[in-house]
Amino acid sequence: MAERRAHALLALTELRSSSRSVRISQEDFEMQVQTELDAMCSIEPRKEENSEEEDVVKTLNTFASNPATWTTFWVIFFKQTGGAVALGVYKANVLTALGFGSHVGLLTAVMMGVKSVATPCGALLAGHLGYRNSLLLGSLGSSASLAGLCLCQVSSVLSPMASSCISLALLTANTVCFEISFGTVSHQLAAEMYPQQLRQRGLAWTHLCNYPLKAGFLQIFPWVLSSAGPGPLWMALALINSAGFLTMHRLVPETCGKSLEDIEAENRLQVQQQEEECEDTAEEIYFQLQPPEDFDEVWAEEQGDPIQSQQQEEHQDPAEDTNAQLRQQEEHENTAAAYS
Repeated sequence: MAERRAHALLALTELRSSSRSVRISQEDFEMQVQTELDAMCSIEPRKEENSEEEDVVKTLNTFASNPATWTTFWVIFFKQTGGAVALGVYKANVLTALGFGSHVGLLTAVMMGVKSVATPCGALLAGHLGYRNSLLLGSLGSSASLAGLCLCQVSSVLSPMASSCISLALLTANTVCFEISFGTVSHQLAAEMYPQQLRQRGLAWTHLCNYPLKAGFLQIFPWVLSSAGPGPLWMALALINSAGFLTMHRLVPETCGKSLEDIEAENRLQVQQQEEECEDTAEEIYFQLQPPEDFDEVWAEEQGDPIQSQQQEEHQDPAEDTNAQLRQQEEHENTAAAYS
């Protein structure tokens, strides 16, 4: 301990000597350094009131009760299950199913070029429209393009060439709709919705939800494509994107033109309202389940409970028993006098 103190004194002396005033003598300077070191050593580490486990539980409860947690989860869910990510990974299989098996390389390069242009355009559009409107636009466009793909698959019997060309255009439109919405907004939305103390956890939460959902859907997609065929798959994906449109409209707040402080204040107000609603519901349930104070007595009177009656007799006042006996004796005397 003494050796550490000596090292600390030497380091502090070298640090303070660089800003030492010329007017201060060496003795006063050493006294000031010693006083400062004593003050530093006298500081005791602050003891935490709660244990580390309680802090972790409190943090998890706060994070789980935040509305942004489930909002970002559903954004990531519809991002991965909407089909655009799987369509990009299995481009060769999809193009072959659409009738372009002999031009897979060329069309893949064209779609990658479209994607590289749509991504920065999506970032600019999100800043202009807002994240909520971008997600709504992307969900609606993806749903419409996939429904069009389903119709093209049905009408391919009439004109195969025209149907294939329209399907390719709709597939490109689906890629553009994804890149201007979910592709650029999904992770940025979490950075704006969470308060400052939960922002890093919110970003980690989006990645934690993103990759398991992506891995699972990418494993299912080729199996469904080969088993059910393109038509039912396009229809299912169109329905999923329609559900995503309704969910985004319901859950995602408007962030366009608002500062982070305003968004945090609205988020805090929403959390307080949810807590108040939960408290009101708990109180209502408690008062409904709690019996009245005189429940035992009323029940005993209605049911004629002998145990309750016996308890009432045991708790009866002795003075009342004496008065009752006197009244009964007077009634007997009056009755005897009347007969006599």
